[in-house]
Amino acid sequence: MYKHILIPTDGSPRSAKAIKQGIGLAKFLGAKVTGRSFVHAAAKGFQGDQPRGRWSMGKPILIAAFALTAFASAAWAVEEYGGTFCGHLKRNVLESNADLTVVATETWAIQTPTSTFKPWENATVHCVGYQRILQGKFSGKGSCRWVDSTGDVFIGESEDQPGKPGVWTFLGGTGKWTGIQGSGTYQRISGGKPAADGSVEICVSHSGKYTLP
Repeated sequence: MYKHILIPTDGSPRSAKAIKQGIGLAKFLGAKVTGRSFVHAAAKGFQGDQPRGRWSMGKPILIAAFALTAFASAAWAVEEYGGTFCGHLKRNVLESNADLTVVATETWAIQTPTSTFKPWENATVHCVGYQRILQGKFSGKGSCRWVDSTGDVFIGESEDQPGKPGVWTFLGGTGKWTGIQGSGTYQRISGGKPAADGSVEICVSHSGKYTLP
């Protein structure tokens, strides 16, 4: 995992966005931040946010790493989430032979009201994914779209890991979840008897951390 992040800046609006993203990532990872400025040698003006002329690397920005970290702490507070969601998992076998099995999956579920993380209470989730067994080696990936009780959305990716909890990564969101970043783990904790069509009722426990701008 990254332990030291270098953030370059030329003073433009684009670099300001990069600084904000870099600081958020550093805060989430607990990494050190170093900034470095770039000086425009010609200094003859800008076209949009792109200066004309040549560039030269300036001295490191005279802002202590702890100051950047303090800013990150205020702007990108790390929140923990957790809970259980239960619902319906449907499987569709695409191929099954001696060397390869490929299964498409689709899940509809709801976060239980007893979950400890109240912002996601009664949130619904729709997931699509696939599972593969190739020459005895298992892998599985998918993506889920969550909708909270107010209608705001966040989306992420899942990756199954044989013998241990799967890994979840946030990709983005809308409304209050705009700009969400972070990751966590998930694990099936219960499941019913599969039906004739391969569908089954399941419950999954999940937890992790996220940040918002």
